[in-house]
Amino acid sequence: MVNCLILNPNFNRMRKIVWGVLLAVAVSCQASSSNSAKSEKEVKEMGKPVANGVAVFEVEGMVCEMGCGGSIRKDLLETNAVARVEVDYLEEREKQTIKVHYDSKRISPNEIEKVMEKTNDKQFTVYHIGNVASSVSSKKGEEGTVKMKQSSYELPNLIDIISSLIVQ
Repeated sequence: MVNCLILNPNFNRMRKIVWGVLLAVAVSCQASSSNSAKSEKEVKEMGKPVANGVAVFEVEGMVCEMGCGGSIRKDLLETNAVARVEVDYLEEREKQTIKVHYDSKRISPNEIEKVMEKTNDKQFTVYHIGNVASSVSSKKGEEGTVKMKQSSYELPNLIDIISSLIVQ
C-alpha cells in the first residue's frame, strides 16, 4: 500500500505542494524586521544584554498574547539591548501590561516605547507607566543584596530545518 502511494504521481505532486506551502510559511515567519536600526554584525559584536533596568508599559491594540506579544518580544530582542520581555495579557482588558528587562547602557525606556509602537505597522499605542525599582545593591557586603540569574532559550531556524529535509 505504501509503495503504491509513493509511486502515485498525484501523491508526489501533493507532497511537493505541501513542502512548498511549508517553505513559504517558514520564510514569511523568518522575515527580518525593518524596525531594527543596527546591522546583524553590529548586534552580534555587542554581545548579550545585561538587564539592569525594568520598564513597565501599557499597550493598546493587542488582540492576542501569542501573535501580538510575540511580535513585540521579537522586535525588542532584536535591538540586542533587551534581555527579557514579560507579557501580561488578559482578553477582557483594553490595555495589556508588558515588562521589559533591558540594559540601560544600550537603550532607554523612550526608545523601547518607540520600538513597540513601530511593531506590526504601528498597530499598538504604548504608554510607559514606570520603572520597577531595582533591589540589587552595588555595595559589597550590604544586606539585601540580590543575585540575579537569567536563562534564555533559542529556537532553531525553521528555514534551515526545512531546507535540510528537502535536500535529502
